[in-house]
Amino acid sequence: MTDVDITKPSLGILSVLSQGLSIFVKRLPLILGIAMVLGVGLNLFNFALFGDIMFSNPEAMFTTTSNLISYGVIILASIVVSTLITAVITLAAYDTHLGRPMRLGTYVSVGLKNFFILFVISLITTIAMSIGMALLIVPGVILYLMWVVVIPSVVVENAGFGALARSRELTKGYRWPILGLVVILFVVLMIIQALLGGLLGFGFTAAFTGTAGLLYMLFQGAVSSVSYAIYACIVVMLYARLKEIKEGVGMSDLADVFS
Repeated sequence: MTDVDITKPSLGILSVLSQGLSIFVKRLPLILGIAMVLGVGLNLFNFALFGDIMFSNPEAMFTTTSNLISYGVIILASIVVSTLITAVITLAAYDTHLGRPMRLGTYVSVGLKNFFILFVISLITTIAMSIGMALLIVPGVILYLMWVVVIPSVVVENAGFGALARSRELTKGYRWPILGLVVILFVVLMIIQALLGGLLGFGFTAAFTGTAGLLYMLFQGAVSSVSYAIYACIVVMLYARLKEIKEGVGMSDLADVFS
């Protein structure tokens, strides 16, 4: 006989989605602007290093030592920038959820204070999930579901390196619903990307050179920024819901992380 707790509260996938989208809309200029630093900035950096070769002969990006080094620099830069950007968006969403005014300078300060921990954790999770994905995908998905709220655990709770275990604890028993949430979110983001692509007249598989290539990279960066910002807001709401379920603690009951 299986041990099933029929009284276990529902995750409330649709509620988490709607709350995350609501936060994104409420703080659209700020949150999207922060995300643009990641999406557009890294794409421009990528284009500056490789130029038209990205479209005309992408395999060449991995055929020379200098190109491999450049690609490694891009990967490292993406982890560094995304680590700080995710922390800032998380804190902005946190304040929005509580009805507080925006404090961008404070968010950056908190992100920088926790940067080393966030960077190491991001590096560990990225490598581990990449290896897991290479091993028939399933192990990577399992690790992702375990660690999906690791960033909020660091910046909201000051969990430090214990955030990996903290995220695993919070998601335990809810990983199937979280997977459902992620699948729905993925579909929503794909629809948004398709709509934006159609609106701006760009195809996702088109190849461009010169100025057209630069414009295409800007477009891709802008679209990915929208997706990234929405995703980050929804993860914050997922974190809040898991704490409410597991501990009966809402985000408003937590100590002010900025004090």
